[in-house]
Amino acid sequence: MAQTIMLKDMNGVIFESNDKLNDDNKLNLVAVLAELEDENSHKHREFPISQLHKVTGVEGVYRAYINKIEGWRIHLTYNKAEKTFEIVELLSPGEHDRGTKNKVIKSKAKKYRNK
Repeated sequence: MAQTIMLKDMNGVIFESNDKLNDDNKLNLVAVLAELEDENSHKHREFPISQLHKVTGVEGVYRAYINKIEGWRIHLTYNKAEKTFEIVELLSPGEHDRGTKNKVIKSKAKKYRNK
């Protein structure tokens, strides 16, 4: 049986995504969440579906793509003490511009605090 990493959704991102994403991207989100929960992906640091990676310039924040071409992403934080990821927010295509990514995170700093 596969080991899993716990994902927390304290901000209701999955519920919110049900309204915002189309059916194809909803399926992509489910695949991304399954990959993020898979301990083997973390052990080997291979995330072919979500392409999980750290957000440069911001400590402790990770990005996972739902649909890279359309621009849908989720941001996560990692809690080292509990060894869990918390889904912080769903980013729509207009919210991830490279020039403003740190502004988006800094403007919502309370959401991104590691617990």
